[in-house]
Amino acid sequence: MKARAMWAAPLLGAALLLASCGISADSEPRALPVTTTTSTVRNTEPSGDQRADIYLVTNSSLVPTLRQVPARTPTEVMNSLLIPPSSAEGESLSSSIPAATKLLGVERDESGLLKVDLSSDFEDVQGDARVLALGQIVMSLTELPGVDRLQFFIDGEPLKVFSGERGDVDTVNACDYAERLRNPADDNTTGRDSDLTPGQLAALTERRDELMEVC
Repeated sequence: MKARAMWAAPLLGAALLLASCGISADSEPRALPVTTTTSTVRNTEPSGDQRADIYLVTNSSLVPTLRQVPARTPTEVMNSLLIPPSSAEGESLSSSIPAATKLLGVERDESGLLKVDLSSDFEDVQGDARVLALGQIVMSLTELPGVDRLQFFIDGEPLKVFSGERGDVDTVNACDYAERLRNPADDNTTGRDSDLTPGQLAALTERRDELMEVC
């Protein structure tokens, strides 16, 4: 009898404490509410109030396309580049960057080196398509002030990349992929009408002329 009384006092105290806190004591057990988390999904359409040249692929060559971006920073330009081209941008345009690729981080130092960390999904592209994918990234990001060369990482691990005549190297620049830029003169040679807009042709010609002077 004494033992029962000893247990009754604490139980009565707990019930009073719950009542004073506004928490009712349930007569039956109840399930806890399920906690859900949400993640931010990258936009599927380019948007923003600034413009940047994003390099895409057509006929195994690189061409610039003007896109709207939130800011002309390496992060925003790279995120825009990861969005596949729409039919409104041109039926012949594509991207060699695997669609599942995610940007894990970028870091720029004062020497002009930009470190780009991508998810392992980027490894799904190989061969000539991989060279074009790297060229897209290098050409797009070296359009930005203060970015002269790039070093790539996959899930934080350094990645050697193909650079044309120099073979596999740690860092690359626009000169390593200049030969992959589309040559507008090729359209005249084949006698076909160009599928590029006047703006694309102007930006492409300007970039080709610029690289011919420095490479």
